[in-house]
Amino acid sequence: MSVVLVIGASSGIGLETARRALAAGFAVRAMARSKPPLKASSGALEIASGDALDSAAVAAALTGVDAVIQTLGLGSLGRLGTVTLFSQATRILIAAMQAQSIRRLVSVTGFGAGDSRRAMPWLQRVPFELALGRAYADKSEQ
Repeated sequence: MSVVLVIGASSGIGLETARRALAAGFAVRAMARSKPPLKASSGALEIASGDALDSAAVAAALTGVDAVIQTLGLGSLGRLGTVTLFSQATRILIAAMQAQSIRRLVSVTGFGAGDSRRAMPWLQRVPFELALGRAYADKSEQ
């Protein structure tokens, strides 16, 4: 059975990703700062408490993992200042994955990050930039 680490599994996309991976028959290690509301009767679920910016916690969560799905998110207050969560967490994760020879990573970003920003109509780009600009600049860096 493949073991998938889902980073950011406490809510939103991360929680749903962990649920779907369990339903698809994967063993899931769900990493989050707070305990995810997940249950698995088969023992295929393991909860790993930790912060994605803590390199020791990330390295420990990676032990025995075949693939990683990174689903980090910010609350609305987290978007107010400088945002570096996504790029910093990814640097930490990639270094730890390389150290353990783990080669499979899916990282969830969103429309407006990276090359997709150019596809955004200019009328959509202005409010997007005001509301999410800092976070998506960091997702592009990621």
